[in-house]
Amino acid sequence: TQSRSSAASDVYKRQDASGLTRPDDWRPACDAARAANPAQARAFFAAQFTPVQVGDGKAFATGYFEPEIAGSRTRRPGYEVPVYAMPTDLVRGWSDDVPASQRSGRPPLGRYDERGRFVPYHDRAAIEDGALAGKAPVIAWAADPVEFFFLQIQGSGRLRTPEGDVIRIGYAGQN
Repeated sequence: TQSRSSAASDVYKRQDASGLTRPDDWRPACDAARAANPAQARAFFAAQFTPVQVGDGKAFATGYFEPEIAGSRTRRPGYEVPVYAMPTDLVRGWSDDVPASQRSGRPPLGRYDERGRFVPYHDRAAIEDGALAGKAPVIAWAADPVEFFFLQIQGSGRLRTPEGDVIRIGYAGQN
């Protein structure tokens, strides 16, 4: 974790639109998180948060995390990881080796190769090696490939530019 001055950490404060909490309500947990040992995550959450039952307890609640990582609208030094829009050649279809009698449900995603055969889409390694160059628009550039990988796993997130702008990016069809 990088240490930040208190002025710089103000960038990470959020206002609770519901009015149920104030930024200072979170200060003890945030301070404890900065000093926490990741191997002791269970103990951290047990010490900092109190589980509650809502209603009869039969409902299911979940949380959603939207990472914010460093990014840029244009490629520049330090921002070299392309953030692609959905590739133009990503389509749904059936491979010729899947008989019509076995085709049920929604066809899988893939692409048509140079011979016109439906094939699986490029895997991550091929994409990182340039398989999408010229086939998908680049909408932004990320600074860190690992942080961008985790944003992709989550399905959406935000890129914070050096100028302070925030670019929201989201799942468009297939992670």
